Amino acid sequence: MLFITFNDSPYGIYRSQVTDVCLYLQDRLEINTELVAFVSLRNYLKDRREIKNTYPHSTVLPLFPGIGNWRTNGVTLKLFMMFRKRQAAIARGVFATHLALDCKRIQSVTYDARGAYSAEWKEYMRGESDEIVKEITTLEKEALFKSDFRIAVSEQLVQYWRTGFGYKGTNHAVIPCTLDSRRKQPQKTEGLRKELGVNDDDILLVFSGSAAAWQSMEHLYSILLQAFSENSALKLLLLTKDKTGSEFLTKFSGRIYKLWVEPEQVPSYLKAADYGLLYRENTVTNRVSSPVKFAQYLDAGLPVIISEHVGDYSTFTLEKKCGMLFSAIDWKAIRRPAAAEKVRMTRIAAEYFSKDAYMALYKKLAETDKGVV
Repeated sequence: MLFITFNDSPYGIYRSQVTDVCLYLQDRLEINTELVAFVSLRNYLKDRREIKNTYPHSTVLPLFPGIGNWRTNGVTLKLFMMFRKRQAAIARGVFATHLALDCKRIQSVTYDARGAYSAEWKEYMRGESDEIVKEITTLEKEALFKSDFRIAVSEQLVQYWRTGFGYKGTNHAVIPCTLDSRRKQPQKTEGLRKELGVNDDDILLVFSGSAAAWQSMEHLYSILLQAFSENSALKLLLLTKDKTGSEFLTKFSGRIYKLWVEPEQVPSYLKAADYGLLYRENTVTNRVSSPVKFAQYLDAGLPVIISEHVGDYSTFTLEKKCGMLFSAIDWKAIRRPAAAEKVRMTRIAAEYFSKDAYMALYKKLAETDKGVV
């Protein structure tokens, strides 16, 4: 089986949602899996080294420059497949799926849909390529209907397919962004709170992630401005490269700790906190999303403070009692979670966000390689 990716940075989420999936299929389920990664020519050598280090059974191919020339990469894929046996492929995203569909040496294609692509391009990526914006809806619809099988990251994404494209099928699986099975459990983290200057009676909130537009950092800061004004015990750990200035960051600079640490250090800092923050504005992109940080927060024992309409997770948070909605918080009354509660969060993460939790669905993907699905 092939796993094809297109123009994805091989860091961060790529490790848990691509190379770790390949390892899981290869080692845990004994499905021979080769990763075929198309990466930017600009960072080709660096990205190739990273991918090879994390998943040796991979082929890294350079992209033709310019997203508008994405179809040209189909020639590269056909040449790569020319003398290889016909096999199935999981294709991550719209562009990888179209390349796979157009290659006759690929016998079946699983469309690995990571979100609502036409919505994302129109809501957050208009400046990238006007040409792509014009055709992305058609490309997404064709990827959905022409593929043999589909992976959705949320039930909300499947609903988006039904209402937006008239999808009525059942030949799909919902697999959310799962935890990296290679992650190491952090050692004792009590010392980190002291190093940061956080007292035992302080309530440490944490935000971990990029400052991409869909993260809605300014909205989050405006909420925290009010929260910090109401409760002097609140402190914030920002694990981000965000350089946005705001009244909140200035006014409460003495209660905010901003760091950027190596990926392997992040779990230790998360575990030192009390609550994980996940705020997203109400857009289609966010309503169908599956932010991996939700699982990472729970895995670190953190109840999640989440906005409404974040994929399946806002409802999940209420059903599993693993956090609270921003809209329902009494910031004056919030307290540090008990140790037993943090253990319960970790168990929820293991039950719902490990690769093993979706073993039956991953096995179903193997059937596409045999032409069963």
